[in-house]
Amino acid sequence: MKHVEGKVAFITGGASGIGFGMAQVFLKSGMKVVIADILQERLDEAARILAQSTNHDYHFIKVDVTDRKAMAAAADEASECSARCTCSATTPAFTATCRSKARATRIGTGCLAPISAASSTAL
Repeated sequence: MKHVEGKVAFITGGASGIGFGMAQVFLKSGMKVVIADILQERLDEAARILAQSTNHDYHFIKVDVTDRKAMAAAADEASECSARCTCSATTPAFTATCRSKARATRIGTGCLAPISAASSTAL
């Protein structure tokens, strides 16, 4: 993607390490970012750090990516706060959920799919 300003990213493992680094770079580039992580303390620390940033277009979700129902709920929550996610990566458990007719209808032409911190296909 050449033009990322205003685009939305959903980053799993986004509250620490490479995922948090991606979130910070995406925010600096003008993107909206949904940061998902399993550990509340990581989300709290990421929130503390990002509170000092100039782009506050971010949202935190505590979620276990191995739980399909939790990921579906996270997709619903993310779509409510950011309308449509324009970045995607491969997380097989979530991709199947994302392709459901209800999800496609709700989100429109964009399929809300997470960017995994371990993925090299993010952008």
